[in-house]
Amino acid sequence: MSILIESYEDHYYTHAISLKHMESAKKRRVLGFLHTMEQDILAQMEGKGLQYKGLIGGVNREARLNAMLHQIRETISTNYNHLKKDSREFLTDFVSMETIDQVDLMNSAIRMPLYSVVLTPNAITTLVDTSLIRGAVMSNWWDRQKDNTQNRIITQIQLGFAEGEGIGDLRRRIIGKAT
Repeated sequence: MSILIESYEDHYYTHAISLKHMESAKKRRVLGFLHTMEQDILAQMEGKGLQYKGLIGGVNREARLNAMLHQIRETISTNYNHLKKDSREFLTDFVSMETIDQVDLMNSAIRMPLYSVVLTPNAITTLVDTSLIRGAVMSNWWDRQKDNTQNRIITQIQLGFAEGEGIGDLRRRIIGKAT
């Protein structure tokens, strides 16, 4: 029985390390998306690619602000939609891999191919689409993150504009001071 337990433990620890690597890779991907979004927003705040009708030089600040806010909302929405799609694909791959690995774990522990589980694509989709993240279905959770991010950024920009702050001040409001 000791050999059986050791075999199970070896497989379990190897699997745990593999899961940790997957988690780290996913975190890096999410941070990459968020960093790209931040750079896009900062570029829009500085007027790069900002499209609006109205006078330049502060004469029509409201049109500039509205155009900036509209583009920033679109940027955040697009990036969070990419995150949601990427997370769904990641979880789909994860469920498929995890199913195979658990079967392998059980079969290697008993040293015979007794277990075989095959999840249909529909079953995998159901598992992924009904997964909860902090109490919400995954797609709803990403939508909440998008809405929260938009609200925080838009509120800071509006406050900064109301106080007559320049782009540099608005930038510090949103991303903080560089240290």
